[in-house]
Amino acid sequence: MTSAAAADSIQKQTSKSVQKCGKSTSRSNGKKDGEEDVSHILLNAICFEDWESSELAISLFPNQVKMWKEVRSRNGNIMIRSLPIHFALKYKAPLEVVKKLVLAYPDSLAESNDKSRLPMHLLCQTYVSHGLPLLKFFLKEYSQAAVIRDRMGMLPFHILANSKSYKKFDAEVRRKMLCCLLRAYPAAAEHKDSRGNEYSNILEEIKFEDYCDETDNDDCKVHEEEASKGFSPSLTSSTSGTLNIPHRPETTTSIIDTTTVQQSSLCEGDRIHKVIVKSIIKQQWKAVNFSTKMFPEQCRRRTEDKRAGYESRDLLLHLALKHGAPLNVIQALVRLYPKACIESNEKGRTPLHLACLLDVPWSFDVVKELCDICPSAAAVKDIYVMLPLHLAMINSHKLKKNYKNESNDNIYEEEYSSLMFAKNKWNSIQLLLKVNEAGASEADKCGRCFDYWKRNSNEYREMNKLFANKDNIEGKEGE
Repeated sequence: MTSAAAADSIQKQTSKSVQKCGKSTSRSNGKKDGEEDVSHILLNAICFEDWESSELAISLFPNQVKMWKEVRSRNGNIMIRSLPIHFALKYKAPLEVVKKLVLAYPDSLAESNDKSRLPMHLLCQTYVSHGLPLLKFFLKEYSQAAVIRDRMGMLPFHILANSKSYKKFDAEVRRKMLCCLLRAYPAAAEHKDSRGNEYSNILEEIKFEDYCDETDNDDCKVHEEEASKGFSPSLTSSTSGTLNIPHRPETTTSIIDTTTVQQSSLCEGDRIHKVIVKSIIKQQWKAVNFSTKMFPEQCRRRTEDKRAGYESRDLLLHLALKHGAPLNVIQALVRLYPKACIESNEKGRTPLHLACLLDVPWSFDVVKELCDICPSAAAVKDIYVMLPLHLAMINSHKLKKNYKNESNDNIYEEEYSSLMFAKNKWNSIQLLLKVNEAGASEADKCGRCFDYWKRNSNEYREMNKLFANKDNIEGKEGE
């Protein structure tokens, strides 16, 4: 299966995201209509403001951080030309996403878009709550951006001073950001923009103590003599509107190239598998769906975890069930690798064994899904001679616990009541007995079987009173 086929669901949104960027895909990359384009997965995630998938795409596709999105008119004129970091700032990406983009491609801070604006210009244009720490980060990484004008002859200081969104939402943050830009380039307030506007009156808004507070900004200052040697606003702009943007100088502070480090220590497949496993452990289910569709072959690989004294043999499906994955994630993993339903881990347990130990509101739905796909798994015993039926009998409920589920791309929490758990447990047991009738008389290594539990368990008698007269095999209803 190719990457294009694996990313089919993501590519259904490609045309919409490209329209959001400006023009159609066929015009921007020369592809014919109907051809799939998986070269801008990161850009699509950013344009849909899907920040969880964006972070994952940076890890999976580090080269896409350096890829330009270029759209030309029929006359050949450039209409859009931007990097992913330009789009991220346009759509108000979270602080961590922007930082990861910069660390993956540090020179992006010196790259301008079609309007000759650097990332610092875009940051100063539209209000974001994390604008101040992000500006300090930009100045620390590339302080020369404070003295570069855009196509309209505007410095970042000019853009921020004219920004209505910062004035409206947080004037205090705007004032502190202006202080940072003045410390980086003190002559900014003395220069006029392309319209002849003066900004010396902005100095009246600046508090002396804020201007003198140079905490975390010792490396941000651009000296006047340095500006006169090549960073002066008058030297960086011209009558033709083009800019001579200086290259980002090499600094003594080394920035770790994560791509090089990862590729040198792990092969590409191991790195991708590690990212997916990490997403499952963090219960980032949207990211799991995203990455497994892009790399379906990872569903066949087993994880390696020697922390417990043995080598884990969990597939992604086993691992997802252990961490209470929603039904849609389980269904997606099963579709990508159906044989996983009968494969066992280091304890001899199939996914059905683990589904019978679930303590989540959708546990019966998962058991039913696995039984429909692979009913023979109901007769498989683990190394403790236990059937899925035995595990369902001993499964217990943890009271007043919140569970995260995913529905229509929204994460919500719901309280899982004891009555709902009992109903799911009852339905699961009845379904397992129907699929594997011989399991009722089979005992585990301790000699316990379903018939013994039926005769001696108070829990069974209580559930029998509640659910025996109802349809046993039914989905979970809202309580």
